[in-house]
Amino acid sequence: MTASLALVLMRGGCIAIVFHLAACATTSTQPSPPEDRVPEPPKSPAAAAEHRAVVRIAATPGGKKEQPVWLEFDGDERWVIDYRARELWRGFEDAAVTVTGTCYQPYGQALLATHFKVERLKFAAPPTTSVPFFAIGPEILVRGSFQFDVAPAGSKAADDGPRLVFRADEGTSFSIAGSAVPTPPPGAAAINARSVELNPAYAATTGGPHIWILSVHDVEYVPETRDVPRPCPR
Repeated sequence: MTASLALVLMRGGCIAIVFHLAACATTSTQPSPPEDRVPEPPKSPAAAAEHRAVVRIAATPGGKKEQPVWLEFDGDERWVIDYRARELWRGFEDAAVTVTGTCYQPYGQALLATHFKVERLKFAAPPTTSVPFFAIGPEILVRGSFQFDVAPAGSKAADDGPRLVFRADEGTSFSIAGSAVPTPPPGAAAINARSVELNPAYAATTGGPHIWILSVHDVEYVPETRDVPRPCPR
């Protein structure tokens, strides 16, 4: 009886072992993904919407000295891009342009209109008049110093004497194509500026990147904005 019990136990052990192996075999036969499957590339961010409009500048300043610059669309819709008629925009006045950027809700008192921050702006078609810039690029904050650059002796630029440039801390030397504020003497500073694409037929140019200065600050300047991004109405 003892042997018979042992035999049953052995048989029970065999059944348990066989059952365990069958379970393992079932697990090991699951289909594996094909080895030659090409992973999907990461999705790139959506491209910024490009708008087509006409640049308009108010003829005279308003009661608070504002002289808005507008993007004017079909159907009497228009967005304000600046409260000052800066020379930066003058070459695009009354011309059709393509523009990218973002709409926002300004902090504090503001015109009752859609506000738009330009990232890039260019002519929709080649201009028919002489203009200083073909395109305007993004606004940038650069830290560095104003310096005088002297052209090599014997070059055409040497006849013009030293020219003021802005040399960024990381080494890039920016030629100054214009400024909304008086440019200070040589020294360290932080500047808000926009990159610009010059029209070489308008005026003599130099090599390297060109900027149009919006404002000048001390080197420790930290920008702060309370403007709130919002969807554009088109």
